[in-house]
Amino acid sequence: MLLCTVQANGAPTNCSIVSETPSGAGFGREALSSMRSARFAPGTVDGVAQGGQARFTVRFRLQ
Repeated sequence: MLLCTVQANGAPTNCSIVSETPSGAGFGREALSSMRSARFAPGTVDGVAQGGQARFTVRFRLQ
């Protein structure tokens, strides 16, 4: 699970690993790496985009 600050433009910043299963397998590090290209649709208040915090799970699946 990751915790990130989401800026008003949708860019995630200050991401950190909250938990990783299995611990020490490198999945948390890879999830953090994937945030460099991630963009979010920020919430709005009266039509103005607002930043905030997001906590979410990144799942990896073999194909």
